[in-house]
Amino acid sequence: MIRAVKRLLPERKVCERYGVTPVTLRRWDQDRRLNFPKAVVIRKRKYRDANELDEFDARLKGDSKLRASAW
Repeated sequence: MIRAVKRLLPERKVCERYGVTPVTLRRWDQDRRLNFPKAVVIRKRKYRDANELDEFDARLKGDSKLRASAW
C-alpha cells in the first residue's frame, strides 16, 4: 500500500505565503465560509498540509465572494 506523503508547512511559512499574521489565520480557522485547511498540531506547533493549501488557493481563485471575505 502506498501512502501519500504530506508536505506540512509551519504556521510562519503559511503566514508568509498569504501575507497575513497568525491572528488572521486563527480568524480564517473560525470562518466556516472559507473552509480554510485545518492545522495539524505537532509538539505544540501548528502546521498545514501544502496540498490542502493549494486546493484552497484554487477554490479562492474561482470564487470572488470567497476571496473578498478572506481579505
